[in-house]
Amino acid sequence: MFGNVIGAEPRYRVESTRHPARLNVLLVGTTARGRKGTSFDRVIDLFTQVDSDWVKDRVMTGLASGEGIIHAVRDPRWEWDKKAQETVLVDEGVKEKRLVGIASEFASLLKVMSRPGNTLSPLLRQAWSSGNLQNLNKNSPERATGAHIS
Repeated sequence: MFGNVIGAEPRYRVESTRHPARLNVLLVGTTARGRKGTSFDRVIDLFTQVDSDWVKDRVMTGLASGEGIIHAVRDPRWEWDKKAQETVLVDEGVKEKRLVGIASEFASLLKVMSRPGNTLSPLLRQAWSSGNLQNLNKNSPERATGAHIS
């Protein structure tokens, strides 16, 4: 959560590569006794005090597809209007590029990623690597630049 809330600018350099704090964490414990939910609630409580709007708007559940993640951090999209003969804004995009995805059961996330054609796994890898994402879907192409996803 800390790595996401501070954003992509603070970086650690390894040789020529600058690494922002894009962390992906898996909390493991015994079912019903491991207190995984309790520990997560304590972190959410702390970050609600730090930045309640970020927690409300940028900490999300329901990871289902790579396209869904791109949509949550998408850039503005412009299209050519043939009638007006000009480029028009069709989607304002999202100004806030930080996003924390929460999956309370890791097994459910693995099940989603194993579905034929699901793009969640490679997209999460790309998000960790660069933060520049795109979907070249013919009917609804979207792009996200500078995304900071944890």
